[in-house]
Amino acid sequence: KKLASLLALVLLLAGATPALAAIAYEKLPATARQFITAHFADTRLSYAKVDSEWWDTTYEVVFIDGRKVEFARDGSWREVSCKYAEVPAGIIPPAIRDYVAS
Repeated sequence: KKLASLLALVLLLAGATPALAAIAYEKLPATARQFITAHFADTRLSYAKVDSEWWDTTYEVVFIDGRKVEFARDGSWREVSCKYAEVPAGIIPPAIRDYVAS
């Protein structure tokens, strides 16, 4: 009985791990592709991947210059990381842009 319980637990945990897979740019949601075209048109794409879990799906796009964008299932952006490059001005809320400018 303990062995069966242990086996069931291992199978449950194995099924709960996220599935990461590289995908083609064309497989990203249309909203995500539009965001990339509008704000990162000058940067080449390194790779895109999808993270599929039971309860959520996210997309991550990494550019050659190290910038990263994470998208929700519907293609809306969640997070932009620009450690070594400038954040596109178009995605910064006006209140923050004005505060930094002053």
